[in-house]
Amino acid sequence: MGPKHVLGDGWDRVVKFWAICRGFFGTRAWAFVDAPYKGQESLDFICPAWWNATGCECECGNCSILFEQCPIGFMLFRSLSLLCGAQDKNMRIHELAIRKWGRGLLDLAKLRLGFSDIIESGWPFFGVLAKIGDQLRLDGISETFATALAAHGARPNSVAAGAFARGYSMCEQRGWRENSKYKQEIQEALAQGRTVALQRSVEAASEDACPLQRAAASAATADWLLQPAEKGSNTLGSAMTTQALRDVEVLFQTVEKEVLSWAKLAEGPYFFELMAVDWPVWRMMHRAGEKLLKELAIQCPSAGSQDEMPKASLCVACACPTQAEWAAEARYVAELGA
Repeated sequence: MGPKHVLGDGWDRVVKFWAICRGFFGTRAWAFVDAPYKGQESLDFICPAWWNATGCECECGNCSILFEQCPIGFMLFRSLSLLCGAQDKNMRIHELAIRKWGRGLLDLAKLRLGFSDIIESGWPFFGVLAKIGDQLRLDGISETFATALAAHGARPNSVAAGAFARGYSMCEQRGWRENSKYKQEIQEALAQGRTVALQRSVEAASEDACPLQRAAASAATADWLLQPAEKGSNTLGSAMTTQALRDVEVLFQTVEKEVLSWAKLAEGPYFFELMAVDWPVWRMMHRAGEKLLKELAIQCPSAGSQDEMPKASLCVACACPTQAEWAAEARYVAELGA
């Protein structure tokens, strides 16, 4: 029996839609983002589930209601459309670079949702963004190409007043300093499954560096803080202090601030730029966020150990939260107890 056969009417249909999608599709989405990206093989794994969920979405209510009820899940579906609904690379480039698809990402801020809320929602949104970047590279879209394409369609916006675009990277084009050696170091750390040295990330987050570098460095710092207390330990959920968890949240807020500052500087298709850039902001946010979820997870009574549980089995505040409401409530309680 498919999702459309068990849904009721009205608002209940929307609630049930997200509950079903988070259970079935959410599990598959986590498997998708955690596996190496292999182009068509990876798309064959995730796209049938995406198509089923999209078909249900069309029957369960209009987009504005679905977005209000579960904005992060809604944006995850919309992001996957760049992989599943636009499998031709020319169409993907047209949507991102010409039509400036994805600028609605900032709509989350209007709902008082931040990057920390995105992670704590349990939807692997940042992991999906990282996979879009992987697909663009398979499409032959390098950062240099994306920089030239974006600059061609919009007036260069440099940090130096009146300066013209220069350099081959997005940061250099706008006159920002970037540390290429640190960029390579953080990429290698992700590929090898290790953390970046804390001091290196702190130095890379200096004020005069490119916002994209500062965002990646802040995410890497959070990733370092979230490593298990004892090397080789699989025990999570008890090693982190309350202050350390707050520090991680502040770092995620810093990543958000830097990403938004880049978006405000960009006159063109900034979402395209954020997908094509070599700074692995989304990959590092996804990895650090997954660690944070394990720290915050409540073990469901019917499940085994946390490492054995599928991601969708991690208990959340409620089965289908209206995320803007529970995020605001959680923040109020945290501030009240501070």
